[in-house]
Amino acid sequence: MKAQNKFYKPYAAAFKFTVVLLLSQIVLGREILDREIEEEKRSELLSRRSLPKWLEELPSVPQWMKVAASKYRGLPDQISCAVTKMAKALNDMRDARAVNCDDYFRCRGSHEAAQCGDYAAAFASHVRYRQEWRTGGMDKHYNSQADLFGSLGGDCLDKYKYKTYGTSHECNVPWYYHK
Repeated sequence: MKAQNKFYKPYAAAFKFTVVLLLSQIVLGREILDREIEEEKRSELLSRRSLPKWLEELPSVPQWMKVAASKYRGLPDQISCAVTKMAKALNDMRDARAVNCDDYFRCRGSHEAAQCGDYAAAFASHVRYRQEWRTGGMDKHYNSQADLFGSLGGDCLDKYKYKTYGTSHECNVPWYYHK
């Protein structure tokens, strides 16, 4: 019994210390998390006010894409090239209002953005996960394979327009929306 009591006190003290340490880490972790959330909210508000000049001058680019580009690290020339190419594809997709053609436009935007450089390709993959990019068109489904196919340099016109003729997913986008 003495041997058991001899080890009980150090283990009890270590257990109490561990419990107190874990609880303090949880409490401190929540405070840090709340502070980080508030800083993130403030940074979004600040980024809306002060975008870089090279982003403000881009014509017909949605605001959410400008904000995403201002937060992204990379060469401004490549990022602005990717933003303009993806915004053109997004605007063409909205203007065409063609059913079953969203995959073609997303593929084309990712393909053209990836041609601008390495930073632009990374930015295109960043934009691919944005909700505004996924829900920008007429179709209710989103196919991430189209973005990936375009980023890897695939032939978007062949795969998402010509090969759909005669199927239930035929893309009838007018010729003037092609590259």
